[in-house]
Amino acid sequence: MTNYDQMKKLLKEFADKYVQKIPIESMLSEVSEDKARTNESGNRKLVYEKGRKDMQVIDMDEVAHHIYRIARFPESKKESESPASADAFVISADNMYSLLSVYVQKKILR
Repeated sequence: MTNYDQMKKLLKEFADKYVQKIPIESMLSEVSEDKARTNESGNRKLVYEKGRKDMQVIDMDEVAHHIYRIARFPESKKESESPASADAFVISADNMYSLLSVYVQKKILR
């Protein structure tokens, strides 16, 4: 079992303890959604587009919004009460642990 698989198993056990049956794995492209642009346009906008080489990640927003929020604040009913989180967590083949945050950088025209 890889370290990534062990971390995924640990998080699933933590979720089960709080009866949160949610998918914690996603693709990097999926966790890179630009929510502001999606809300403006009505169409889903991804920062890391699907045409690029994609990879499986642990979706830290899902962990923070659904598992950790309930564990930390059991009476919480609103996702807006969730703690801030990185977008994704990965462990490379050479066991480098990384938290990823995807940002939109506006172009500056001169």
